[in-house]
Amino acid sequence: MKLLTLAAFFAAGVLSGAAGPAGQAATSVPGVDTVSKAAPGACFRRSDVRNHTVGGPKTLYLDVAGRDVYRIDMSNSCLTSAVSSDPLVFRSVGGQTVCKPLDLDITVAAAGPSRCIVSGITRLTPTEIAALPKKMRP
Repeated sequence: MKLLTLAAFFAAGVLSGAAGPAGQAATSVPGVDTVSKAAPGACFRRSDVRNHTVGGPKTLYLDVAGRDVYRIDMSNSCLTSAVSSDPLVFRSVGGQTVCKPLDLDITVAAAGPSRCIVSGITRLTPTEIAALPKKMRP
């Protein structure tokens, strides 16, 4: 019964146009992740990733083309035993451009490969980059 209720609720949201005005995230449904459109300039090419730094068990920082830093948030603790020198393996998911979490499939090639589930991608501002401790900067 609970599944049927959730399905009906979700269908009602889809049929009524749950997304807000252009550029805004869709209305959230408890237990269902929504994907919003990326802000202009928030996308990057996987081939432009130059370096990475492990910021914690669920946080990865990427140096993109030597000019941008992105914080990648994971929903699992795939980076618990990883260090910044561990190689990352990117798998192709819908092309070379990364704009949303579903576009990025990461595996850490540490002692026993650990697959990461990306939950968020944030382009850091110059102020946020400057606030990172030096050892966290990719």
